[in-house]
Amino acid sequence: MKAKFRFLSLGVCLLFLVGTVRADDRDGRERIILKCTKPSTALKATIEGLGGQVLHEFEEVDAIVVEIPSAMLLQVRQIPGVQAAYKDAIVPLPQPTGVKHPAHELPGLLTADAETIGEPMTEQQIADFAASHPDAYRFTNILTGAQALHLRRIQGQGVVVAVMDTGIRPGFPHLDLRRAVIGGENLVPEANECRRPAPPTCRSVPAIDSRNDGHGTFVSGMIAANVTFRFSPTSGFAQAVRRYSPASANVIQSPSGTAQFVDIPMVGTAPASSIYALKVFPCRRPFCAGDGAFTSDILRAMERAIQLRRNFNSGVPPVRKPDGSFDSLNISVVNMSFGGPTLFAGRDLLDSMTDRMLAAGIVPVAAAGNDGPSGISGTSPGTALGTITAGGAETPVHLRILLDLITGAPGFGLLFRPDENIQTALFSSRGPTADGRSAPGLVANAVASFGQGFSAPNFLDFASGTSFASPTIAGGAALLRRGFPTATARQIRNALLLGGNPGVIGDGSTAQDRGAGFLNVVQASALLAAGGVPDTVVVTEFEDEVAENIERVGLKAVGADSDKEDSDSGRTFQVGPLKPGQRAEFFVDVDEDIGSLTVSVADVTPELPPSQQNVLFGDDLFFAVARAKTSFGDYAENSFLTGNHTLVLANPEPGLVRVTFAGDDTNAGRMSARLTLSSTKRREPPESVDGKIADGQFLVFPFFIPAGTNEADFELAWKGNWGHYPTNDLDLILLRPDRRLDFSGATFNSPERVRVLNPPAGLWLALVNGFSVPTGKDKFELSVTADGHRLRPPRPPEE
Repeated sequence: MKAKFRFLSLGVCLLFLVGTVRADDRDGRERIILKCTKPSTALKATIEGLGGQVLHEFEEVDAIVVEIPSAMLLQVRQIPGVQAAYKDAIVPLPQPTGVKHPAHELPGLLTADAETIGEPMTEQQIADFAASHPDAYRFTNILTGAQALHLRRIQGQGVVVAVMDTGIRPGFPHLDLRRAVIGGENLVPEANECRRPAPPTCRSVPAIDSRNDGHGTFVSGMIAANVTFRFSPTSGFAQAVRRYSPASANVIQSPSGTAQFVDIPMVGTAPASSIYALKVFPCRRPFCAGDGAFTSDILRAMERAIQLRRNFNSGVPPVRKPDGSFDSLNISVVNMSFGGPTLFAGRDLLDSMTDRMLAAGIVPVAAAGNDGPSGISGTSPGTALGTITAGGAETPVHLRILLDLITGAPGFGLLFRPDENIQTALFSSRGPTADGRSAPGLVANAVASFGQGFSAPNFLDFASGTSFASPTIAGGAALLRRGFPTATARQIRNALLLGGNPGVIGDGSTAQDRGAGFLNVVQASALLAAGGVPDTVVVTEFEDEVAENIERVGLKAVGADSDKEDSDSGRTFQVGPLKPGQRAEFFVDVDEDIGSLTVSVADVTPELPPSQQNVLFGDDLFFAVARAKTSFGDYAENSFLTGNHTLVLANPEPGLVRVTFAGDDTNAGRMSARLTLSSTKRREPPESVDGKIADGQFLVFPFFIPAGTNEADFELAWKGNWGHYPTNDLDLILLRPDRRLDFSGATFNSPERVRVLNPPAGLWLALVNGFSVPTGKDKFELSVTADGHRLRPPRPPEE
């Protein structure tokens, strides 16, 4: 009994040491989202007593956002009323993505000069243009069916689309000439907008301001643009459009019959709709931080959209305030061209908030992400159950025009991209989700989209990324909102998904590439007109293991031979033949016993002889290996292959490693190869301690590191790793003898590994933190070594 008492006393002393670490030991503070019971008055008082600050209290979910000293991170979960904690992760600022090909990466953004700017078209002029230039929509509204609805004067009139993004840069004619932007509000607190590296003079910037990043302006134009640009016949852009999409250019001829001007319209999917800007990203550098958005700020914006719609539903009149904001607004669609990682796809806070949007009457549309081509790479809120997730397609017209502009060589685009099929864009994030749902929902063009916002108002931009497929689909939702005002948000969503056209994508893509197919608002409209579109969202069951979940969509994990210590043998698979743009993927089930995974590619073979391949650089095979993390692309390699290649993954994270092949989009013919997977067993690190940990619990283990140690290694592994759904988030935090905290083991890695070179001798504390354990409890193993020798916590004294 005395021995037990002494060991407990040691534990109390260790906790005291943790609690008295200086708050500035990490040069900062931590932002976390706490799920809690309401009312939260006592909880907020306790947070403030710990030196923290409550930044926001949500109304739609029982949660608050707090900022606390780093050293208090372990204590906050012990506060009565705290049910769960989430890292207030930064969602990256969405930027145009490059388009890879063997010689170099094409820029994600290209700018061209607009020579003369015309007036926006009226509703009747848009309808007349749709009737007289139906093929023009192959460029301005690629194969979406928007032309047919525009012809019927269904153009989004009276429909408000909230664009949750970087705000709006005013002065761009594609939006300003018809005053498409009706207002907006900044949901970024000044402390976030002006965090480092913002200058000391930084102040909060309104939602509509020239200092904002151009992403939101470009996205808004994809929905509601309505302007015509005039070019001389010698313009490189005008010539490229006439070369590859002649119906998209309206040639104005002189009396002698020669081309005098070339008019090219920029028409969004819903050119008569209205944009309300909900700014969630800081303004651009050098004025502001110019960085990503905190998850909590995005949640605030989602909540704000719901509140505005509910106020409208309750009869509050929509009146514009002097600052451009409203207290009530009939928001019908929300576009979210961004995304971040999730441990609980479909059921975390961001994803759950989209379900509340649907219930309030709002159709949520989100970008799938640019983390392709490997599977299980979709980001949140695109992973939500009710979101329409927008994947990206690549059309030959868009890419060829881009190539002619880049090179200045007429016809170069056709040589570069000989395949006539529309393909799924290589960068587009793929499905399924970790809980076994097919993804994305739909696709639209995402390569060299035509718009404005990134450069000066008299310039045109060509941008790539699923950020620009999403607003095309959101515009489609706005058209249906106009055409079927009594349909529910869920019915609009379901009609779009049921109406997708998979036949448009000609590269052999599956549902995990192109979802239900290319956006087709004509078919969706017909479904709504016929009645019977369901008013529900399917909620799927799920298993504990991701490998079991993906079987629901017809996928099966494969194993690698790990029977022998240093085996060169393995499992061999045929790859292809793959069309240009077509994928083949192998989900490799890596367990905790695998020490290395070898991926060998051989017999890379083009179907066509050299004389018939791509005339610029031949045909090749794209190869990518994504580590076990789900919901974002953590790639060990992505490259183009024409010959044999081997990659060795040492100490791979447990879970599903995705080995992905794709026929290069520039190929003229099909490609084949042979894949061999082999593995060696892991040399288990000596276990220092194991046990169980609950959600919110933290355990402290002392270790004495001897003097003269060159290298100390700490490793924390747990069962609920990336191979499991949901993924548990355990952190390994070290307290050094000098009372400095080391948070380098508090990441999304599984296992967490920390290596310390020349560690100071003395007492080290390893703190195992069950930061977020949705499963309730988890088993863990902690290994600590000094120069390879196992260390153990000191035993309690004997009687």
